[in-house]
Amino acid sequence: MFRALALFDMDGTLIPSGINNGGHARAVFMALEKLCGIRDATLEGIDYHGLTDTQLIYALLAKSRKEKTVTPEMLYAIFTEMTNFYVNENANIDIHPLPGVRDLFISLLQKGVMIGIVTGAIGGIARFKLRKAGLFRFARISEFGDQALRRSDLIISALRKNEQNKWTSREKVYLFGDTPRDIEAGKVVGLKTIGVATGLVSKESLAIVTPDYLFDNLMDTALLLKIILG
Repeated sequence: MFRALALFDMDGTLIPSGINNGGHARAVFMALEKLCGIRDATLEGIDYHGLTDTQLIYALLAKSRKEKTVTPEMLYAIFTEMTNFYVNENANIDIHPLPGVRDLFISLLQKGVMIGIVTGAIGGIARFKLRKAGLFRFARISEFGDQALRRSDLIISALRKNEQNKWTSREKVYLFGDTPRDIEAGKVVGLKTIGVATGLVSKESLAIVTPDYLFDNLMDTALLLKIILG
């Protein structure tokens, strides 16, 4: 048994935010151009904060009226092309955890708290980023944006693993995120939510969706441990 389970979003929560960070969006655009013939794709008109990569792909396909033409096999090919492009383009990139993240992770593990990652980024890109940041080794659970359409489904998958393995009680699961969609997804499945204004969304915008706790960053390790451990 663990004392608690802390589930973290990735971009904007653990590492610097932005779909364009390291060319993430460019990887999506290049894959859609190569495999679907969509040229000059842009994020204009898409509220992409907190979307899974799968949702973003469908949104971009819908702009070109091609969303109904993509089969599961084609979607898998898009994920593969995205990963290959991103990894090849960023082989020498340096990714650093946001302030306080590494100390928090180390302290959580020392106190018997399990760490999980729930991110909208597809697995190939997410693992690459997390390894570059030195964070992947901390996670016992990993849920990625190519495993389900909605973020709430990724959280449900993590909770199912927790219940099957009897790691901790449902009441001791916390979700960290930097966008309203993160917080809303956590609320949908009944989790305690911790908003952190380290991404592209303002603290005021996060407050509107009323997370259980709201922080400027993850630097106050002592207070976060107090919240999680009760």
